Formats: sequence, C-alpha cells, structure tokens
Amino acid sequence: MHASAPTLATGTAPATSRSPSTLLDRFSYDDDIVRKFLWATLIWGLVGMLAGLVIALQLANPIFNLGNQYTGFGRLRPLHTNAVIFAFAGNAWFTGAYYASQRLLKTRMWSDALSKFHFWGWQAIIVAAALTLPLGITQAKEYAELEWPIDLAVVVVWVAFAVNFTMTMVKSVQCLISSRVPPGPRQLEGAHIAAGSSWHTLLLAPPHHSCSATC
Repeated sequence: MHASAPTLATGTAPATSRSPSTLLDRFSYDDDIVRKFLWATLIWGLVGMLAGLVIALQLANPIFNLGNQYTGFGRLRPLHTNAVIFAFAGNAWFTGAYYASQRLLKTRMWSDALSKFHFWGWQAIIVAAALTLPLGITQAKEYAELEWPIDLAVVVVWVAFAVNFTMTMVKSVQCLISSRVPPGPRQLEGAHIAAGSSWHTLLLAPPHHSCSATC
C-alpha cells in the first residue's frame, strides 16, 4: 500500500490521511492580491519608463518640453524617478512579498481586507504623486519630493502591511504548534520581510528636515 501524497497549493488534503504534515496543507493562497500588484507593476513600469524616455528626448532637444511648464524637464524628472522607484519597483517588491511569504509560511495572509487596503492605498499614493509632482507641489528634496500628507499616507499603508504580515507569521506559528510541528527557517525568512517593511516605515515617519548651507 502506498500512502497518497497531500496536495500542496490549494489545500484539499485526502480525507483518509490525518498526519500533521497533511493538516498543514489545508489552506489556499491569496493569489488575487499577487495578481493585482503584478498588473500594477507592469502598468506603472510602462508609465515611469515612458516619462524617462520623454525627459531623455528633452535633454537632446528642448522642443520636447512642449513649451509648457508642467511638461518641462524639471517637472517630469521627479515624476520619472518616483514612478520607477515607488510605483514600478515598489509594486514589484510587494508582488514578490505576497507571493513568497504565503509559500514560505505555508498559510494565507491574515487579513484579505488589509491586503486590499494596502493595494488600493499604495495606488492612491502613486496617483497623488503623479498629480502633484507635475504641478510643482513638492518639498524640493531629492527622492523626498512628496508633500507631508502623502508621506503620512505612505506610513499608514506600510503599517497596515506590516501588521498584516506580522499577524500572518503569528498565524503560521500557531498552526505549526497546533499540529505539533516546530517552527523552522520559513518563519525566519518571513521575519526578514517584516523587518524590512518596519524599517521602511521608520524611515518615513520622522519629518524631513532641510539641510543647512553649512552642512
């Protein structure tokens, strides 16, 4: 007799098996949030790189400034850098974090509502940046151009992500303990992602101070 292998991704374990390892596999991943962030990565990546192409053409020929202050190099360059860093790379990082963490921790995200809040909140921040930067509404600081209300929104969204991720790790450990399986390296890898998100929040939380001329 050969024991049937437990299913891994969708989590329907055979009814005849009740081993601890099989019980761990009774779950489903939240891949909908992964797909959302992946599509956002592709869309914002296209927008950010298109803005980069425009400002590159402006360096070659001033006619591409279109004779408008809102489409000039000084307005579009911060739009390009923020779009590539926060919209493209940021969404890509979140895509990987949601995809990998659920598989590392062998559990679904703790709160689907927090995941959705994180996604739509992050996209709203990107849209706010895309509207304010061409209008010249900035703090005039390199890679910290966004005004303080948007910075505050960034912190709120990152905190929501950190809470959701931390509780997902707690949920994973509880499932392992209830199944009499000790926590292992997967929880440590999850802690690395949570630590990164917490550090990013701390970096954005303090107010930005201008550097004096004597610095």
